[in-house]
Amino acid sequence: MNKIANSIDTPLRNNSSDRIERRSNQDRRSRQLHSIFCSIYKGQRRAIQRSEDQVNGYYVDVYDIQLFSIIMLIIALCVADAYFTLTILSQGGSELNPIMERLLEISPKAFFIGKYLMTSIGLCFAVLHINFPFFRIFSMRSVLNCLCAMYIILIAYELTLLSM
Repeated sequence: MNKIANSIDTPLRNNSSDRIERRSNQDRRSRQLHSIFCSIYKGQRRAIQRSEDQVNGYYVDVYDIQLFSIIMLIIALCVADAYFTLTILSQGGSELNPIMERLLEISPKAFFIGKYLMTSIGLCFAVLHINFPFFRIFSMRSVLNCLCAMYIILIAYELTLLSM
């Protein structure tokens, strides 16, 4: 049985084959924060590995800047929608969404936090499944693009209501 070397840099010798063992006795998993940092910035999977994954969907480690831009735009539009909705409600408007109406009964802060959380959680789910088909028809990326377009139309409508 080999004795474990005291130094990390000292190679271990295997008596049976005279080869140098290059493994160290330090567990690389003990540096958890370093591992998380490296996996965020050096993720390996950027695209599909096998062609059959294109049909079924696949997960990736690294996302592109376009997706990040769409997600940030949707979040900004969500915040703007909440602000404009509260402004319209203060001028005598009414909320049509029953879930949002219930949150409004609690408080405007609960309305804002609930709207933001529901949108953010939905976006997290969408980003994780960005390369999966939505109802086996649409790509998740096209669904996010449509959601962004609908938010832009909603903000334009709210601005029209406010200008009246």
